[in-house]
Amino acid sequence: MTTISPHRPPLVRLINAAGKTARRLGLDLPDLRPEASRAAARKRTGLEDFGIDAERDAQYFEEYYSRYGVERLLPGGDET
Repeated sequence: MTTISPHRPPLVRLINAAGKTARRLGLDLPDLRPEASRAAARKRTGLEDFGIDAERDAQYFEEYYSRYGVERLLPGGDET
């Protein structure tokens, strides 16, 4: 079975190659995953709540949309 690689612009391929080379040379690169970013922020600041609450945010926007008659242009994860 063959795997098809997604198309990436030349600049993205260059950045990815530079990252691989840096890792091979033993350079410590930052982890850019959201969970890692939040963990680093918690460690650095000592805070636990950064205002990220999907349910609360969804409820806020639903109330905003209904109050001001705004229609969503793109579905936001609640496709019916």
